[in-house]
Amino acid sequence: MNNFWQEQHKNKNEYWLSGTNNAEYILDLHKIDRNISNNKILDIGVGMGHLSRYLYSKKNTMFCSDISQIALDNLNDIASTYLTSDLSRIEPVDIAICNLVFQHCNDIEIQRILNDVQLKDVGFFTFQFAFLREGEEPNHKVKHLISIGTHHFRSLDKIKEMVKFANKKIIEISEPIHYYGDENFSWYIVKVANN
Repeated sequence: MNNFWQEQHKNKNEYWLSGTNNAEYILDLHKIDRNISNNKILDIGVGMGHLSRYLYSKKNTMFCSDISQIALDNLNDIASTYLTSDLSRIEPVDIAICNLVFQHCNDIEIQRILNDVQLKDVGFFTFQFAFLREGEEPNHKVKHLISIGTHHFRSLDKIKEMVKFANKKIIEISEPIHYYGDENFSWYIVKVANN
């Protein structure tokens, strides 16, 4: 997957990267105050960097992580940057945000991220994951995304199991967020803290 995402960032492919364009929408989705400041924040899966730059403008100390070095190179001026394989090297943060990333990760990668994100005692990690709606057949676009290996779907029970294995606890789960565009799947936002 590394080569795939390097290519998307190299070509600035908006289909794959524009999901992180609206920082205020992402913060609202994850129930984080738009004016949050003076925190240590980790942005996992930075996309085009809009969320990271927005949070930096609010006087937060930024740590940015991505599978793509090209994505990270665009944020060297505002953040300490780390490949996702180096997440465990990042100091404990107040907030970690992972938006539209887990749907592109296999279970092993998600478990590693959940294990490696270090939170302060009062910190939290909020992430989004995708699931297929019960009783609804994936449409042709979703079947294609699954077949090329860019999308992975899992149940809330599976996520709960992974969080527990990471020695963290769930403190909030959103209502389902249903998408009815070209792809027919849904998301949950899950907020976790240290156990």
